[in-house]
Amino acid sequence: MKKKVVIIGGGFAGVEVAARLHEDFDVTLVDMKEYFECTVGLPLAISEPQYLSHMTAPYASILKGINVLQGKVTEVTPEAVVYKGGKLPFDYLCICTGSSYPYPVKPQDETTVTSRLAAIHSVHTKLKKGERVLVIGGGAVGVEVAGEIASTYPEKQLTILESGTSLLSRLHKSAQRYAENFFQDNGARLLLNEKMTVKENNIYVTDKGTRIPADIVFECTGIKPNTDFLEKNFSNHLDERKRVKVNSYLQLEGYPNIVALGDCNNVAEEKLAINAKRHATLAVDNIKRMDNGARVKPYAISKLFTTLVSCGRKKAIMATRWYALGGHIFSQFKNLEVPILMKTLTWSYPQFIWKVY
Repeated sequence: MKKKVVIIGGGFAGVEVAARLHEDFDVTLVDMKEYFECTVGLPLAISEPQYLSHMTAPYASILKGINVLQGKVTEVTPEAVVYKGGKLPFDYLCICTGSSYPYPVKPQDETTVTSRLAAIHSVHTKLKKGERVLVIGGGAVGVEVAGEIASTYPEKQLTILESGTSLLSRLHKSAQRYAENFFQDNGARLLLNEKMTVKENNIYVTDKGTRIPADIVFECTGIKPNTDFLEKNFSNHLDERKRVKVNSYLQLEGYPNIVALGDCNNVAEEKLAINAKRHATLAVDNIKRMDNGARVKPYAISKLFTTLVSCGRKKAIMATRWYALGGHIFSQFKNLEVPILMKTLTWSYPQFIWKVY
């Protein structure tokens, strides 16, 4: 009889683990939605809602022959996953629940592709009608959303509000300068080192008293791990930010058969799709090793971190730990990101790829 593997969450890590284990294990994936969404493409979908078809896929089409249960997980015990409607006992559990983000960057209650498309169309319509746009947050997501608006709707009054002293604060300083120069050249208003505190009708007031009129607002801050279902029985395995604490094997300490992968864990690295896939690759290998009585392997954080951040349609930044470059050529690479990620959802990339990332 095959061992039971339960996967909570169908993001990059969850989909890969499910696809690569189902031949040797009895696999069940549980997710609130009936579809996978490549959030990387969301900035483009805001201005081109039809792009959603290129960045989403029903689980039924990408996880054929695998049991996918649509429902909300309410609790996890050391032996079973509890959801609204029943229990799923497991031999191995993969927690791949990712993180939540203010709407519309990630879905809220849109459990079908049709409802998600309707929601994005609604945002797009409001964006087209509005003259004054406020983007709160100057990290990678905020820069990409603002960049898409700046290049598609140059006539709009765009304001970017960032509580830190620079955009892209976690990247190399040359990446920060490139992004700030891009928005200044495109007529955007940058408000750095200020926080939004009060909303008065359509006026947003910062902690320094700056008043920002806005017809539509995109909140690109406040990433939160989706781990509420662990509070009852595994609260001591959550850190102060509610991320799952994992050991060097991505396991919960004391529970070698439970792993947490992707955005929801506390691994000290950037929360990127490529890193979630790295976690999945290790988890698949280690679950097979445990099942065969072999020693598991530790996770190694990439030393050659590389990321791409778009600045509108025609420019992007390629950043590493030591330098950053920007320009049109990198936007060409960025344009390939969603197609490649969607094509390789169920793949494990060759190991030499990880040495680059």
